[in-house]
Amino acid sequence: MAPVDRVECKPLRNLDELFSWKPSDSDWSALAQNLSPRCDYCYAGKDLQCHKNVPKPVRLLSSSVPKTLVCHDMMGGYLDDRFVYGTEYSDQYLFYQWSAIDIFVYFSHHFVTIPPVMWINAAHTHGVQILGTLITEHTDGVDIWNRIFADERDQNRFVDQLVAVQKRYRFDGYLVNIENELTTDQLPKLENFLRNLKSQIENGVVIWYDAVSFVNGKLEWQDELNEHNKPAFDICDGVFLNYNWNASKLEKSLSNAGARLRDVYVGIDVFPRDRKNAGGFYTKDALSAVRSFGMSAAIFAFGWTYEVEAKVNAKNFFSVEKEFWSKLLPYLYIHCPSCVPFKTDFNIGVARTRHNDSLWYDLSLQSVHLSLPSCWNENAERSCFDLTTTDGFSEGGGCLLLNTIDNETEIHKLMLCHFSTSEKSPLTMTIAAKTSGEFRPFVILLCVENKNRRFTLILQFSDNEEYSFGKVEYSCCIALSEEINKAKTIRTSSNRWITNCFSLKFDGTITDIVARIETPTMIGSLSFE
Repeated sequence: MAPVDRVECKPLRNLDELFSWKPSDSDWSALAQNLSPRCDYCYAGKDLQCHKNVPKPVRLLSSSVPKTLVCHDMMGGYLDDRFVYGTEYSDQYLFYQWSAIDIFVYFSHHFVTIPPVMWINAAHTHGVQILGTLITEHTDGVDIWNRIFADERDQNRFVDQLVAVQKRYRFDGYLVNIENELTTDQLPKLENFLRNLKSQIENGVVIWYDAVSFVNGKLEWQDELNEHNKPAFDICDGVFLNYNWNASKLEKSLSNAGARLRDVYVGIDVFPRDRKNAGGFYTKDALSAVRSFGMSAAIFAFGWTYEVEAKVNAKNFFSVEKEFWSKLLPYLYIHCPSCVPFKTDFNIGVARTRHNDSLWYDLSLQSVHLSLPSCWNENAERSCFDLTTTDGFSEGGGCLLLNTIDNETEIHKLMLCHFSTSEKSPLTMTIAAKTSGEFRPFVILLCVENKNRRFTLILQFSDNEEYSFGKVEYSCCIALSEEINKAKTIRTSSNRWITNCFSLKFDGTITDIVARIETPTMIGSLSFE
């Protein structure tokens, strides 16, 4: 038996492994977290700017906007992310753009890809559904389906085992990718398989990949929604179109989708492969084209920022990541946490160990991140924020470093949210922070909605018990009497962290959290409870 710290997440490589799998085999399933709730509304990325004065963007029902699916295919999968309890940090890939996506697919070329627990936990922490992959390919794929379809009992057993695996490990469904030919008499059986799988995955997702044809059983990628893949689309929660589409194909897909146009996930390959819809930093152009038709997007191999730009071209990964996602932001939709108690220390999945002060990689350590997925300016000498592992308020954790540009007072949008408070059930907001050099007070702005009114609370973060606050409504500053009470200030002498606690005793919903700083400032923790 492997040592507890080397327990691994593994795929099921063939049909025999799937059929012989038992719930008792799942030695890490208890570590998988449930899906956290999100708001039922979101914001268009094009309406959001990090450094403008507190905006009041239009809310959109999440069910009414196109979705964003990302498909993670990196070097065959099951790299250091396979370790249940993490492993030594050595510059592994990190992903923290969760607020901008709806579905995360963990992809490999193994028969049944079970997402590693650290990806399940990171996705679910941010309210993002995560899918495994069912894939068959080449002659092995032909043999698998011949065996399944030869016996009705095996067909039922196949579905039962896939669903049992999904429920046991608490991921949210499957991407079904059949990249081998089938006989025409197997196609009705394939439809029945999809129907049974979809019906048994409760509150889950089944997405069909555009590959094998329902017309003739041939492996014929369509790059559009048509009669070759629509039978699967009609059964499943959506279709993931292949990547060689054009405007004409999208127009046809739009017509064929009818009211379900947002269930058409148009494939965008981030790796440039001599395709017309070029990838890399030009991914934004493909995404813009997809959104012009009101369709959802399936962004494939977005780890290009790490595999190519950072590793091959020796660029700073975080800079490349910010540039890539900032270019996509106008075409993305930003989602918000809604559940209290809420706490984040902005950990990106890397912790500092106690015994030797080394770094440890485990995406299960991730906490909720900034709402805007990126902020990048090619003319600026540095980014407006950094995610650092060199310092942290929480044990072993990192923190968020807010920078100033051109030595000016900076507004930083930290979090879009939906946190409700009331006089009967007040919230306590706790923030831990420190500034570079001598401490400089800064301001926290809370955008609040109350009985169809909007106002902004202005709170001063300071290093003493004295404090000031205000309320801005219709450009007037109004005293708040007992609505806010600064409960306490705590100074940690060993590493200069200062904690401010505010009791928020009023009726309303906090929708936006903003910091206004005059000097580089570290935010080590933010909580509402």
